[in-house]
Amino acid sequence: MIDVVWRTNIDPSGYSSCARSYVKALHSNKNANVRVIVDNVARNINAVGIDPSDLLFFSSITVPFPPKGFLDVSHSVPDRMVFGVNKNILYTVAEMDIPNRWVSICNKCDLIMTASNFCKRKMVECGVNENIVEVVPHCHDTKIWNKDVYPIKIHNLKEFNFLFVGDFTPRKNGDLLVDSFIRTFSGNKNVSLTIKGYFNSFSLSDQKKLIKRIQSVAEGTGIPKWRRPTIYFYGEPILESLMPNFMASFDCLVSPHRCEGWGLNLSLMQMLHKPVIATKFSGNLDFMDYESSYLIDIDGFEEVCDEMVKINPNFEGCQWAKINKDMLCEMMKSVCNNPGEAKKRGELAGIRTAERFSYEKVSDILIEKLKGVI
Repeated sequence: MIDVVWRTNIDPSGYSSCARSYVKALHSNKNANVRVIVDNVARNINAVGIDPSDLLFFSSITVPFPPKGFLDVSHSVPDRMVFGVNKNILYTVAEMDIPNRWVSICNKCDLIMTASNFCKRKMVECGVNENIVEVVPHCHDTKIWNKDVYPIKIHNLKEFNFLFVGDFTPRKNGDLLVDSFIRTFSGNKNVSLTIKGYFNSFSLSDQKKLIKRIQSVAEGTGIPKWRRPTIYFYGEPILESLMPNFMASFDCLVSPHRCEGWGLNLSLMQMLHKPVIATKFSGNLDFMDYESSYLIDIDGFEEVCDEMVKINPNFEGCQWAKINKDMLCEMMKSVCNNPGEAKKRGELAGIRTAERFSYEKVSDILIEKLKGVI
């Protein structure tokens, strides 16, 4: 039995979703005794979209400070690492080069766990001691993420429907997706793109700003409104227990991201046995390949844009992937025109993802890594 306390925030962010899954996975493993310390830092989205049953569960295992003898894991960016008197364990991700101060913090740790081989490589390239960095992949609850999930009946969907899920920042590349989708399917009224996104918060004012941005990108294509394919926007939070049903309502997820530590929504869509189109770069390559998904080539790298640096100053001076726009367009067209082939890839992805990233498999990996520092 291993005793561990996990420090996490409770919100819909990728960091928090990942942390909560690790906690649930450990809680379901007979060889682990897990507690949590809740440290909410994203004040504008705290507890948004979290099921009452989950809030009750985490409340039931919450402690104010680490019990004696428990391993203490800080699940956060390095700046929020909590150092103690015993073993210092950090879970963090690296989407690109990390700043020197993060390197310094990381090298004071006894163990760093991270989501993907890409994350580990970026940390080591920047100067983090390779011997203390271990890869622990994201994990998924196979009871709610599987091929038998019932879709929600969304009445205004078209014959074929793409989906984008995530925060609408330049890193996720939503502007490029909107532009490419409109140009690819100009004049086609049988296809749609739904953007389940947010920026900054889920408030009505922030939703309106995001809608205005999407409209501006659409108008920038120069294609008249009557010829543009349908784009839907949904900016309200969805309970995590309903997200599998929501995502299962669509035919294909698209993510022309510039970099990902893992790509949580990509692996979740694969768990539903659905095809995914995503960039052939960064953390998602730990679970995506040409057999089971659609990978967009990159055309080298470019400087992170000023808008993203304003959002996250840690990205200043970094580079990210430049997406091959023509290939993105061709892949969307191919998936739409060849749904049988797309379905086969989605089914293969679902089988492989469930085999490798279940609570059972990943909690065993977690326990093994944590025991290595005792």
